[in-house]
Amino acid sequence: MRTRVVVPIAAVLVMVGVAVYAITTFDGGDEVVDFGVPPPQAGAALPGDAGLDIDDVDVAEELPPRDVVFEEADWQQVAGWIARENADGRAVVVNLWASWCGPCEREIPLLNQAAADHPDVAFLGVASHDAYEDAREGHAQFGIEFPAVRDADWDQIAFQLGARGLPTTVTFDTDGRMVGRVLSELTPTNLAELLGTVQ
Repeated sequence: MRTRVVVPIAAVLVMVGVAVYAITTFDGGDEVVDFGVPPPQAGAALPGDAGLDIDDVDVAEELPPRDVVFEEADWQQVAGWIARENADGRAVVVNLWASWCGPCEREIPLLNQAAADHPDVAFLGVASHDAYEDAREGHAQFGIEFPAVRDADWDQIAFQLGARGLPTTVTFDTDGRMVGRVLSELTPTNLAELLGTVQ
């Protein structure tokens, strides 16, 4: 008799825990869900750690084209690119990479496939911590099939998004809030979890 009571109570407690987690994580607050390697607990917090809202950024007036193949852009231009996609009802995935980064190259096929499978989500690659010519060659070598830019300020986009290394991939919902982040190489599992934050 005791087992019959304990199992339903345990199930209810698990469901309540999941509901509380979902409400506190996706309530439109400033929470960002990290998948994969968590950010370090010690050290200085970066802007993206507490959440980021594109509406709070003074976006540039001149933006990269929606289908930008490869050009330089600063944080205000990337934020404006995200805002423009949001205005059309599209969530955004931003992937930070560099030409010298082996894990970055390995995850590009996953991102190319995800971009093809999710036309309702905009994808943007950002070369960071990389010289322009190296990044341009890396873009071609990696076979990136979604829009991409190079951080004109070397690392400011990565700084704003809370990246501690490369690769880093983040999601913005259709309201311009950063809601998910992977601070390591993407896998099919953590990419699916990350896309789940915006679908």
